[in-house]
Amino acid sequence: MSYKNYLNNHFFRRGFALYIDFVLIAITTLLYLFLCDKKGPTVECDNFLCWNYNRIFCFEILFYCIYFLLMEFFFSFTIGKLILGLYVSNTKKKAIFWGILIRTMLRLIPLNLISFIFNKERKFWHETLSKTFTLRKS
Repeated sequence: MSYKNYLNNHFFRRGFALYIDFVLIAITTLLYLFLCDKKGPTVECDNFLCWNYNRIFCFEILFYCIYFLLMEFFFSFTIGKLILGLYVSNTKKKAIFWGILIRTMLRLIPLNLISFIFNKERKFWHETLSKTFTLRKS
């Protein structure tokens, strides 16, 4: 199967867009912790780049929520979606703030990644419950 066939698959496109967004969030988190965090590495660690994993996780969740909420509300896409030609919408053609907020919070549920399996319409929980959906730009 060629890479063009993979890119035509909607779930593959969305998954790859999410991967791009996760990489950007991880880079942002590490840059923030490296450049701006006053607390720095933990005391019990002798490595210069060693931070408490709980702090990294908390900052990643925070940046994750801020990134998806702001990007999808103001621009209707994230950087990963932009690169792969996807955008977020609802039935009114413009995603509303509360729908995007619900969408972002529901993504934090671990089973959301496979929730399309349990739905006849093959939609994720974060789309079904927030009444938003991801479309491909034509």
